[in-house]
Amino acid sequence: MEQASEKITFTAPAELAAKINEAAEADGCSRSEFLRKAMDKYIRDLRWEENLRYGRKKARELGIRPEDVDDIVHEVRDEMWREQ
Repeated sequence: MEQASEKITFTAPAELAAKINEAAEADGCSRSEFLRKAMDKYIRDLRWEENLRYGRKKARELGIRPEDVDDIVHEVRDEMWREQ
């Protein structure tokens, strides 16, 4: 089944447009495909950063320090292995 698509138009400075064209050519894809991939990665990165901020906030609330993380991960993994 073909995915629905929507045409999006935006304006970019000439220097950025040239960089996009060069990068798309180097990647062996169309400009549209290159921009789709770039935007998808950018959105995933934004979500990752949002999750990191949430994790840091929850860790502070729970009193978990960065140096505690390795021990906690090992404890959880050990517990998971015991349950199998």
